[in-house]
Amino acid sequence: SAGRLGNSLKWAVQARASHIVNQIAERCLNESSKSTDGAIPYSDLLGCLGGLALLSEKMAMLVRYHELQVALANGISDYERAANLVHSLLSSSRVPAKLCFSILIDSLPLIQAESLLSRDHIHELMQSLEYVLSNKELRPTLDQDKLAILQNLLSKALARSILRG
Repeated sequence: SAGRLGNSLKWAVQARASHIVNQIAERCLNESSKSTDGAIPYSDLLGCLGGLALLSEKMAMLVRYHELQVALANGISDYERAANLVHSLLSSSRVPAKLCFSILIDSLPLIQAESLLSRDHIHELMQSLEYVLSNKELRPTLDQDKLAILQNLLSKALARSILRG
């Protein structure tokens, strides 16, 4: 349950037991991969960790993903922060492909916002999509409608950035 997991995480952080924090992060990642919407479970726990998440690279990644979801929920006023979080997450070489796809799908409003993303950001998103599509186990499980929308919007965003010069 979330309560037991929260207590485990609290004690692991207090004990500076990074291996246990890492196991909890792995559990959250595994449970999110089973989710149809890519939502990270126990987001209330992630919102409270802050700098303590640095005990585990995976937990830090989950906290940044939670921050991204919060920034996106805040709407257009927080899109610049969200774009920076997307860049931070996708530039990590350790982001799992399933989480990477969730980040890309969550980024759709940012991609649609005109002149928010630079050409370099759009290229980074496209490279991340290539990374996801190169995963032979994950590719058949991807939502094809969302994938088509993502590819279409990335193409349009790249064309807009080229025209902007």
